[in-house]
Amino acid sequence: MTKYLSLIVSLLVYTAAMIGGYLYCTGKYDAISAWAIIVTGAVVIWYTWETMQLRREAFSQREMQLRPFITFYKGDSGYVIENIGHGVALDVYIDTVKLDDTEIRFPQRIPILKQNIVLPFQTEIYINGKRIDEIFTAILDHRYTVSDINLNIQFSNIEGKRYSLVEIISPKMLSLRGFKP
Repeated sequence: MTKYLSLIVSLLVYTAAMIGGYLYCTGKYDAISAWAIIVTGAVVIWYTWETMQLRREAFSQREMQLRPFITFYKGDSGYVIENIGHGVALDVYIDTVKLDDTEIRFPQRIPILKQNIVLPFQTEIYINGKRIDEIFTAILDHRYTVSDINLNIQFSNIEGKRYSLVEIISPKMLSLRGFKP
């Protein structure tokens, strides 16, 4: 019923306006015609506004269907990257993270990452510019890290629209912040 309420109210207002114009302008057919055109114009303007709102919502829904969503986490056999979004992710990479004298690099770029695909992702740890053993990559695991680490994940959707996602690795917690188109 609520689906048709807007239509019913609009028709009642339009009918009342037409009857009011007819009664107010009895015998003046030019005035009645002008009144009908004004009311019809108002209805067309309202309809145009509603159609514009529907178009915006449809565009938003389409964008949500195309948007990839990338996560980085510790898998069974190392660090992995996964697309949990609805669309294909293109040119996926993670920016280098600098923590005092430690630098975490992610040299790998993934050209295409389909929906629900999990791929291993290479990580490298450098202290004072010197590469160290991979055992120190444990600082990227939320179970072992001692401070917050912000990973800036960059990717684009199938239409080439770039996205940036900040994933925060905190002690005992993994969270996401700031999904920016």
